[in-house]
Amino acid sequence: MSGNTSVQKLPVGELLTRPEAATLLRMKPATLAQMAYRGVGPRFFRPDNGRALYRRADLDAWLAGGEIVPGRVG
Repeated sequence: MSGNTSVQKLPVGELLTRPEAATLLRMKPATLAQMAYRGVGPRFFRPDNGRALYRRADLDAWLAGGEIVPGRVG
């Protein structure tokens, strides 16, 4: 089945749907969708079925990129 072939081409790792990713990030799925539309936010994949999928590692990396360390300049 071609749908399975598309998923096999995705990078290895835990894949989450947009609602699952939004829950993990503590935001609404619509907010995450709007971020994707604007080209900001975590990296995601869109296989043939059109559903956005997010790798857990990409979500973690995106969160870490926004980390602010108090007392650190720059």
